[in-house]
Amino acid sequence: MFFTQIKILDVRSGSAAIGAEYNIYFGREKEMVYPNTPEQLSREYMVMMYRDADDAKHRLVEFPISKAQYTRWQAEVSEYRRSAQTIGGSPGDARHRPVTREDALLTMRV
Repeated sequence: MFFTQIKILDVRSGSAAIGAEYNIYFGREKEMVYPNTPEQLSREYMVMMYRDADDAKHRLVEFPISKAQYTRWQAEVSEYRRSAQTIGGSPGDARHRPVTREDALLTMRV
């Protein structure tokens, strides 16, 4: 399971307040995508969330993507990691490692 924070920029329906920040849990034991590269992190994402009745945590609603979309996304991540390694340092070197979900507050359009 993964964790991030989101800030509400726009509300299409529901009672969320613009500017509100939420701690969000997402993911399970399966293939999934999440912003990883600087370019992916710079995009705006539309998400749907809910409060889980079992544990009162906010969670993202999961949406399936096609195998082709998954392959393209992973290719972006792989290319970024390869280029970061060729610049110098190793993936574990803080100056050259890929940006991960722990590094950034994901600002998403909700």
